[in-house]
Amino acid sequence: MVKRIFIYYPNSVLFLISGLLLFTFIGFSPIYILDEAVHAEAAREMFVRGDYILPYFNSELFIDKPPFMYYFMMISYYIFGFTAFSARFFSAACGVILIIVTYNYVTKFINGRIALNTIFILLSSFWFMTEFQISVPDPYLITITTCLLFFFYDYYLNRKKLNLFLFYFLIGLSNLTKGPSGVILPLIICFIFILRNHGIKEILKNYSPLIGLLIILLTSAPWYISAHILTDGTWTEGFFLKHNFDRFSNPMEGHGGPFYLTFLYILLGLFPFSFFIPQAIIMRFKAGSTKNFYHFSLIIFITYLLFFSISSTKLPNYTMPSYVFLAVLIAKIIVEDNMKNLKLFSITLISLVIGLIPFLFNYFLKTSENLSSLTFLSYFLFLPAFISFIALVLFFLKKKSWYFFTGLSTIVLFVLLHSYIFPQLNKNNPVSYINSKYENVDFIVYKRMDPAFPFNNKKTYKIFNDELNLITYLKLNPDTYVMTNIRNTKEIDSLEELKIVDLKKSLFEYHFTKIYKLK
Repeated sequence: MVKRIFIYYPNSVLFLISGLLLFTFIGFSPIYILDEAVHAEAAREMFVRGDYILPYFNSELFIDKPPFMYYFMMISYYIFGFTAFSARFFSAACGVILIIVTYNYVTKFINGRIALNTIFILLSSFWFMTEFQISVPDPYLITITTCLLFFFYDYYLNRKKLNLFLFYFLIGLSNLTKGPSGVILPLIICFIFILRNHGIKEILKNYSPLIGLLIILLTSAPWYISAHILTDGTWTEGFFLKHNFDRFSNPMEGHGGPFYLTFLYILLGLFPFSFFIPQAIIMRFKAGSTKNFYHFSLIIFITYLLFFSISSTKLPNYTMPSYVFLAVLIAKIIVEDNMKNLKLFSITLISLVIGLIPFLFNYFLKTSENLSSLTFLSYFLFLPAFISFIALVLFFLKKKSWYFFTGLSTIVLFVLLHSYIFPQLNKNNPVSYINSKYENVDFIVYKRMDPAFPFNNKKTYKIFNDELNLITYLKLNPDTYVMTNIRNTKEIDSLEELKIVDLKKSLFEYHFTKIYKLK
């Protein structure tokens, strides 16, 4: 019955399943982690200010990202208000769109069996799916990049100009979402693919590069020019030099690491089936053909892997626009190829990793001074571990259902994390703690604060960078409290006029939010 419904209504079934998985929990946890806090607040301030060009965070120019995602977040704020659900709404929508588009195009380029297994691999990748649960630019970039690469390959096969123009238009939107990397990487990928199969003359003859450049510029240049003019070049300099060139050439915000760290992030991002990547790559190099969609997918994966392995700044989300195509390669090896010994190694390793998760999480909770009372949360994670063990047993029994139970284990893990475990942890974050304890208190900030305060309290904060002005303001407003989360509080601690009244440790980083008041 279920199989028949899917055959006749695949898009409706995928919409229901992915929508249920991605939309159900987006309002369960408050906005807290740094990246989504600053982006959620930047969109809120654009909405409140009525400024649809320049993003601000805490009333200061925000040069981290272009505003494409903020426009969708503002639509959501208008409909639902300033909530965690509304901030994340279109991130989840991007995930649903990605699943449906991927199924249809992989079916078109290969077949329905590979397409369905690709979708299952993506839905099982709990870290990848988590990206569509947070208010950051990456869900938008992943979906846009995946779609534009599908449009390119469709044009390569069928020569329909609409696909080529959509390819260039989406590159323009990618530029408005993430900046230069959203333009450079897709163009490099497509250039390599055409060059390898036909030569450079093919690009000039059939791919209208000048028209493409015009479409990209018409789509994205007006905003960049406006931002440059309105800020006298400040936004342009900060974004292109600091957040692009400097980020590539130097580690930023402690996010450096060895070249192989990028591959480790990929193993995490597509876990559990990422452990089949070696087999998938070996199979592709043995296949020989350079013109099919599998080879195109391999070029996409290798390009993202090499580019961000070379980059000095490394983060788990950087290579995620390549994950759909990597999932296609993994689906091929799982569905159609044997390599039984390598599969045995991979499925055993997957079960071992999932089995270790509850023990590692228990250790983390026990050793965290503000989370030690929540060790019971780790017990829930024995359920996915047990399901993964069943998958391993089924593999030894040569039952094909091992594949379903392997994916089910991490889908259950995703549900447990987002429905209950993360909400429980977030009750102990500094923002939730301070907001509940100091409900009707006015705060100012000394140098730096947890970036989730503005969005959660729907207001901006005065920031003081020197002690003299801080004390002067407090003497005029004696009921006001001071908060800071700088690591070295030696200077403010030495002020005789102030006393520390409270402190709360960050959930995942080793710094404290400290609260001060006049004596």
